[in-house]
Amino acid sequence: MTGHAHQHVEHTFSALVGEDGEVHCAEVLQRVNVFIDHEIDEASADTIRQHLAACEPCLDQFDVAEAVKQLVRRCCLGEQAPDSLRLKVLRVVADQADEPR
Repeated sequence: MTGHAHQHVEHTFSALVGEDGEVHCAEVLQRVNVFIDHEIDEASADTIRQHLAACEPCLDQFDVAEAVKQLVRRCCLGEQAPDSLRLKVLRVVADQADEPR
């Protein structure tokens, strides 16, 4: 895009569990938004649910992230991006899809 480095976070169960077999807070918190948006595999979602049930600090962070997403949804209800922006985003996505990884 514009030279920004984007960190790719793997959204699969195997990426969620550390080498020691434990689920660490940092791994859960990296995936909070994809969990909220239901964009994560079911095994990972179950693991995150279990972690949140047992870890109050992560549950607090999850609650904040969920509240922010709900607030943004309410505030932006009915808002649409201009067609020119939508087309620009689609072009960038198509260009990135064509780039070798």
